[in-house]
Amino acid sequence: MLTVTELKDIPKFPEPYGLTIGSFDGVHLGHLALLRHLRDKIGAKGTLAVLTFSNHPSDYFGKPVRLLCSLEERLKLLEQAGVDLVILLEFNQELASKTYEQFLSEIHQKYPFSYLVLGKGSVFGNQRQGTEENVKNLGYFAADYIDKTIINGEVVSSGKIRKYLSENNLPAASKLLGRPA
Repeated sequence: MLTVTELKDIPKFPEPYGLTIGSFDGVHLGHLALLRHLRDKIGAKGTLAVLTFSNHPSDYFGKPVRLLCSLEERLKLLEQAGVDLVILLEFNQELASKTYEQFLSEIHQKYPFSYLVLGKGSVFGNQRQGTEENVKNLGYFAADYIDKTIINGEVVSSGKIRKYLSENNLPAASKLLGRPA
């Protein structure tokens, strides 16, 4: 797995290119479902990229959350999940001020992805205008929004895992992580 911290440093990879975007804190079962879906779209020989952040976006917005794993552990888990490329950006004022169109266009110029896979309900970009409808209307790549992963009737999310950890409920947190908490 290759990790780059600037879009300009992305080298040529085998096509097709697939991309998913998010903090991937904990690389839990929901994240793994996104990665599997994307791998199915691009095939074994395509390049699977994750755009994630060196800091959690909540830090920028002044509401820091407890991280589920360190950056080093997150990268290790992404590699184990079969990710080929991690685009690791700092979430800062410059990034937060970009519209979803600018953000995706800049990525696409350096990494011309054919497929974008996100979780249902994902929004991004300045003023959260990067909704499913708006992103799909861009039209220069296919965008899939997959349903949330549900385990025993419970939606898998980083927030839910944080809640279980704060309650010292390690079995419940482990169930959603897909590994020991």
